[in-house]
Amino acid sequence: MFEKGKPIDKRKCFVTADTPCKKCKICSISSGCGGAGSFSDSKLNFDPTGKVGGDMAELMTQEEITEYLKKTYEIYKQFGIEEFQSKIYGKDYTKEAQEIIDIIKENPNMEISECITIHLGSENSRIIYGRMLNFLEEHGVRIVSECEITEITTDDFNNAIWYKHKDNYSLYGHVLTYEEFDKIIIAVGRSGNKFVKEICDDNAIEYKNGRVDIGVRVEVPNEVMKKINDNFYECKIYFKGSFGDKARTFCQNPGGYVTIESYPYGDKKIFCANGHAFANKKSDNTNFAILVSRAFNDDCPNPLESYVYPLIQTINSLGKGSVILQSLKDIKANRRSLKERIDKLVINPTAKAYEGDITSAMPYRTLVTILEFIEELDKIAPGINGDNTLLYAPECKFHSNKVIIDKYGKSSNPNVYFIGDGSGWCHGLTTACSMGIACAENLLKTIDN
Repeated sequence: MFEKGKPIDKRKCFVTADTPCKKCKICSISSGCGGAGSFSDSKLNFDPTGKVGGDMAELMTQEEITEYLKKTYEIYKQFGIEEFQSKIYGKDYTKEAQEIIDIIKENPNMEISECITIHLGSENSRIIYGRMLNFLEEHGVRIVSECEITEITTDDFNNAIWYKHKDNYSLYGHVLTYEEFDKIIIAVGRSGNKFVKEICDDNAIEYKNGRVDIGVRVEVPNEVMKKINDNFYECKIYFKGSFGDKARTFCQNPGGYVTIESYPYGDKKIFCANGHAFANKKSDNTNFAILVSRAFNDDCPNPLESYVYPLIQTINSLGKGSVILQSLKDIKANRRSLKERIDKLVINPTAKAYEGDITSAMPYRTLVTILEFIEELDKIAPGINGDNTLLYAPECKFHSNKVIIDKYGKSSNPNVYFIGDGSGWCHGLTTACSMGIACAENLLKTIDN
């Protein structure tokens, strides 16, 4: 297993309410053993319809999704998830929860996904994933961390992975090394989406454009979200705006913290907001994403390179090289945010970001959809559409390219598999795990034959 980032016990992020992003060469949030889930708040969503966490319903039947979700839970159970006694949401609804569901269902522009959710917490997730990694090593898996894959080549005779390792130097810099394998599984997460496209282009592997998700990270005082937090932990709400674009809430973190993560972009970096929550350490705020989905089809053959990355870079340039923070109050007043204005609000930001003007760079129809959605959310959580709401931009999910695969992750090259968020088909822990299990089962059958 080759991993670009550091081992799980060496991964550390310095971003806090007082410390801005240090722009590390390799982001410990998005890269490293254990994946981005090791630095997320690790919500496990068990949705048999396949709607929550990606587009699994296009690859598997509902019965198959249910089967793999059960296997996913059993793996987490094997490595100790039940010892944390995490609360399970979505099994039964209180009267208050049902009232919220009814309000959403009565709104013609809103929907809600109902599924079981278990919140593990960032600190607990690292324990679980650490145990998984130890298990792999104990059973003969070679894990090579801090090792950047530069190229993957496949032909009728071999499948090779070319890489440079942190310890492999010469007088002229990194030494490029390669190894050959019968089968290659590519599971590079969201941050590897650009690399996935390069692999596909270089090896004539089929893929198609999917949607792009662009939006903001919203942060509000906990009391604003109390009813939702108490009854759902994470409420998956979908909205259709006046432009016809679909938006959704994503990654809700009661008592959580906003984070800033970086992604490679040529010889530079781009920065996006995200959020997480600990099981035992809580802030006074709740954060969640509002993401607006766009499908470009033939209008934009390469949405990531031609649209998403340049957009993030533009927003970053207005944020002094990172994420922009703006209050909803200032957006409504048609003015940029300043530190002194943010300081006068009741809410205290949990991440250090540049106080500025999101509206100068965010696409008009995307921003309008976000603001319309916030107005509707205020009907179920009064105060969201108020002065003490903060927006961090941009927050984007990189899954625009979908590799053409079967339910086992096998691509048009039968020796190369794509699984997890990097495949373009999923964006969640349980869906990524389900894909991994399906892939492993198929490979074992191939070996047995």
